[in-house]
Amino acid sequence: MLFVLLASTVGIGCSEIEVSSQTTSGADLSRIKTYAWRDVAGRLPSDPRIDRATLDRDIRSEIERSLAERGFELASAGTEPDVRVAYRAFIKVKTDVSSVNEPTGFSTGWSAYPDDEGYRAVDSGGTYTTEWEQGRLDIDLLDSSGAELIWRGSARTELDFTNPPKERQRRLRLAVTRIVEQLPRR
Repeated sequence: MLFVLLASTVGIGCSEIEVSSQTTSGADLSRIKTYAWRDVAGRLPSDPRIDRATLDRDIRSEIERSLAERGFELASAGTEPDVRVAYRAFIKVKTDVSSVNEPTGFSTGWSAYPDDEGYRAVDSGGTYTTEWEQGRLDIDLLDSSGAELIWRGSARTELDFTNPPKERQRRLRLAVTRIVEQLPRR
């Protein structure tokens, strides 16, 4: 089973997961007790490294588990929920360009004493460019009709598609838990 976006949305083993949330002005989150899903499937990246059906199931399962731990209930069939829940997952290539040591005049390479057989002073310039993939998972709470956004929680982190499935599952659980922890307890 491939849990690739688990790493995508929540990152690599040591990578920090950045979490944030926003509430629409005037929204009263304290009244929310029940929810239902807005979409049949969340928006997932079209990346060949991702098993979309498995990922959708895993993300939904983690969101339901985390909402239940906070005291929210899945609305019974035929009843109007307080909110609708939706999620979106993204993968973005990020680029960082930085100048290193230019203002101080230092070399950016290794140096050694003339008698050493190893390293020589090397000036590799002052600009480094790095690229990486960043994953983001958004969880949205919408009004009962599913039309108006009430709250959005997001998790972002650097990706590593080489993480084993258990680590990716652990990271997904951590990201979803941290997002949902920003909601009030029931």
